[in-house]
Amino acid sequence: MKGAIVLMCKAATDITKPFAEKYEARTILETLAHEIQQEWLDKSSVMRAVKALIYNRLGQNYYDAEEISESERQMQKSLELWNQVPKALRLRFSHSLQDVYNGIGIVLANRENNLEALPYLTKAMETYEEAIKACKSKEKKALLFPPAEGTEIELTLLDRYLL
Repeated sequence: MKGAIVLMCKAATDITKPFAEKYEARTILETLAHEIQQEWLDKSSVMRAVKALIYNRLGQNYYDAEEISESERQMQKSLELWNQVPKALRLRFSHSLQDVYNGIGIVLANRENNLEALPYLTKAMETYEEAIKACKSKEKKALLFPPAEGTEIELTLLDRYLL
């Protein structure tokens, strides 16, 4: 995935093909997403989080390549997977979840669907404010996102191996 991210951030080397690096990155990300088997998703919350991260990067990639409808579709797939992950794991990757909410909100707002965009943008802002609150905590051992009661993760053997 690192190679794809590098390509996504790279400036176009050929002005006649402004999205060549984006398309190359997309191929890597799509291959990664395709290789994650449903059986793994059924058995592992961590794998659902990994695939959610990939779908979000794909959404960003499509957005950067000015393919906005597909961008939204990929980010919605990411959000759907994040919603299947235990809360404690979502909190651990809250910055990524915030990116998804923000991305969907921006896409909708750019289409002048402001009423649809507002809940996504609000959710992104709430996630950000939660991080600020945790950072301002006076406790020296305060975690950025301490696990809430009842959010313990039951890890499968696969999850334990992946973490």
